[in-house]
Amino acid sequence: MANIELKDIDEQIQRLQELRKIVADPGMASLLNQLMASKNGHSGLPHRDRQSESKAKKKGTFINKIDESCKSFGSARFTIREVIDKFESAGNTFKAKDKSVAVYSAMKRLEKRGVLKVVEKGIGAKPSFYEYIHRFPRE
Repeated sequence: MANIELKDIDEQIQRLQELRKIVADPGMASLLNQLMASKNGHSGLPHRDRQSESKAKKKGTFINKIDESCKSFGSARFTIREVIDKFESAGNTFKAKDKSVAVYSAMKRLEKRGVLKVVEKGIGAKPSFYEYIHRFPRE
């Protein structure tokens, strides 16, 4: 059996018991959380709250930018590759690993909404061509 130093283990147990007493006090636990958060560079908000807050700000932003990129073609036909180029030339960046998949997914949603239509379905290496459906505002 390995040579285990019981004295070291007992000291660690004692420290953990002291820490448990401190954390059991709600006021001290809150203070400890704030101190730990400021030390590691994170805000005091729980991760779940920060995540939902940032998602609320971003919801639909990518699709809206793809919509604007498609709209900029006017009545001309365009491909996914051209939308990617237009999107990037406007100063936008992709977070997705595969730009084509991200743009294709966004354009499928726009197609379902009646904003885009496929005018020529691509096969294999031949790309599909799309058109933007211009809608007139209601008066």
